[in-house]
Amino acid sequence: MTRATGFLLGWAALATALLAPLLWVEAHGFLSGAVIADWGRAILQVDGPALFRATDPLYPPLPKVLTLAVQGVAGRPGLPTPHIVSLAVGGLTLLVWFGEFRRRGRYSAPVAAALVLLLALNPVFLRALSEGPGAVFLVLGTWLYARSLLDLRQSGTAPDMMKVAIGLLVVSMAHPFGLLIAMGSLPVIVLAARPSMIAASSLGFMVSMFFPAAAAVASLLFVSLVLGSTFLALEPTPAGLAPLDELSLPLLTGAMAVIVLARLVPAPRRMLPLLAAMAGLLGAILLNFVFRFESDPALLAAPMLGLLAAALPLSPVNRVRGAAMTAFLLLALPLNGWGLATFGAELDRRWLEAALGHDLGDPLRRERALAAFLRDREGVLLDAERHPGLIAVLGGTRGLVIAGQTSYELAALGGRPRAGYIAVRAPEGSTGGRDRLLAAQPQLSISAPGGYRLAYQSGPWRVFEITGGNRTWDGT
Repeated sequence: MTRATGFLLGWAALATALLAPLLWVEAHGFLSGAVIADWGRAILQVDGPALFRATDPLYPPLPKVLTLAVQGVAGRPGLPTPHIVSLAVGGLTLLVWFGEFRRRGRYSAPVAAALVLLLALNPVFLRALSEGPGAVFLVLGTWLYARSLLDLRQSGTAPDMMKVAIGLLVVSMAHPFGLLIAMGSLPVIVLAARPSMIAASSLGFMVSMFFPAAAAVASLLFVSLVLGSTFLALEPTPAGLAPLDELSLPLLTGAMAVIVLARLVPAPRRMLPLLAAMAGLLGAILLNFVFRFESDPALLAAPMLGLLAAALPLSPVNRVRGAAMTAFLLLALPLNGWGLATFGAELDRRWLEAALGHDLGDPLRRERALAAFLRDREGVLLDAERHPGLIAVLGGTRGLVIAGQTSYELAALGGRPRAGYIAVRAPEGSTGGRDRLLAAQPQLSISAPGGYRLAYQSGPWRVFEITGGNRTWDGT
């Protein structure tokens, strides 16, 4: 068996093993909003009409593009498409960690396998896996960044500088919090540089580190301005979440990296790069207090696992090192579980309940009921981009009239709908919301005006049949 074949088999085995915890929490009713959104929007892009015009943010592109590519190839795989990408990235992450522990860390194969297993079972890692590929890329990108800083300090070659830049590029393109990681690393990355590099050209060093990420973000911003779309959509901060909660879970997750860092004080060529990576992550969390790019403490803590994986091979070699590192990681499992329950957001606590076997109910039960009603109907006006959960349940756009089609655009501008049906959703307890059709046709939030018949109602969902002479739809 060749080395490449072994690598692919190991990757497939680890990705398949990670499927079990994903299916477990999904079977107990946990499916994150990010996964639902990316899944439904990928279906829209692949299965929607040629005239479909997306208005959703272009950022972050890495998980969006990969999810879209897998959706185009896999069609309807029976598993949320973002989960497939998460499994692939997660399996790759664990595999490269195993190789790193063996080569750089000089751990025995059983100890390296135990360390990888305990990192994979860490509740913060499993929570990131359930959140979608963007969160898993944060972990992988942070590890690549921290590891490359170590190589940069040791040798200072051009390939090492390129690897640092790639790590920053990956985190910046994977998740909004990755932008803050790059910004937080800006004032501290010099700690990892060789003094000769700074003496030769400090400006050249900084440009080479940050130019790829800055250029990629600037190009996406330019495209979003040209297309008139939003560059970045931010969710509101959950009520009752204190700043201390957002800091406590990352510190708890990275505590073991701090222990390794303390043991490296006599070896500054190893200690300073690790210190620079850790300071960059803490700086990103502090910046998040201002910019509010991410409000989930579990996702703020996820990059700390990448830092921890980069720190484990640096622990000084002795007879008890393997047992000590394994014991620390084993202790981290209940501690991080307690951290999720104590400092996590509501979504983190729901994930923990599902992981412990509590049934949360079907998160898409209303969408499934509506999909059953719409299944054999034609000419249904729907703001599909705002309701990706319904698109995910339907598995396609057959029978729907969506953005880009003439009938939809006329209705979204307040004109008389030209279709067979119009489906709108208002937030419970409100008569408006993000639904663009409801915003353009506000009378539908109160009752069925003339020319409409209420055909379906469940919770916030309403479907009106367009009656009489108004029922005209020519398929456009």
